[in-house]
This record gives sequence, structure tokens and C-alpha cells, in this order.
Amino acid sequence: MTNNYPYRPLYETAKDLKHEKEIAKKIEEALSWRLHKLSKAYFLDFIAFSKYPKTMGLVAFIEVKKRNNHTNKYPTVILSLNKYLKGVFYAKTLGVKFLFVVQFHDGCFAYIYAEDADFEYKA
Repeated sequence: MTNNYPYRPLYETAKDLKHEKEIAKKIEEALSWRLHKLSKAYFLDFIAFSKYPKTMGLVAFIEVKKRNNHTNKYPTVILSLNKYLKGVFYAKTLGVKFLFVVQFHDGCFAYIYAEDADFEYKA
């Protein structure tokens, strides 16, 4: 696939977008949020807004992945450093949450960014 970014091709397929929509629907139902797909310029998949009148407004930026295995198959889940840093930037700058949501065969799991998180970085 081609894109406007000269150094890295985009690998997102129609099937990936279908899976993203399915995962987004689960998030909306579980958290009573409305999700909107972001353009590639934001580097993340979705922005979320609260449905409740008292807390209406922006609540989170979300990156989603679908993995075709069970959670116990591999000891890690990979998220690009660029996406992680963008999510952290948006969370800190706008005072909202950053979620990394992964759908596995045995469930849908979310990591919510926290300042004191301990990660392993590898090249």
C-alpha cells in the first residue's frame, strides 16, 4: 500500500478496518463512549467521547489491534514506539486517557496509560 509518508508503507487492509470497527463497537458498549476513526495524521485509530451529559466531551485516544492467537501464546504484545509516544502526548497534553486495546481469541484486553508504567523497549 502507498501513503504520503515517504519512509514507511501503510499495511492497513480492508480486513484490518473491519476488525477495528468490531473492536470499537465493543469499546463503545463496555464504556458508553462514542468512538470516531482518526485520520492517519494522528497515528492512532480512534478518539473517544463520553455519552453522559455530565462528562460529555473528549475522554480518550485509542489504538486497537487484533491478534489471531490466545493471550498466553506470546509473552508480549507489540505496539510501535511512535504510536505509544503519540498516545502519551495526547493524553498528557489534553488531560485524557490513552488506551491500547487488543482483541485476542480469548478476550478483548485494554492497557490504560499510567505515568508509572514499566515497559521493555526493543529495536
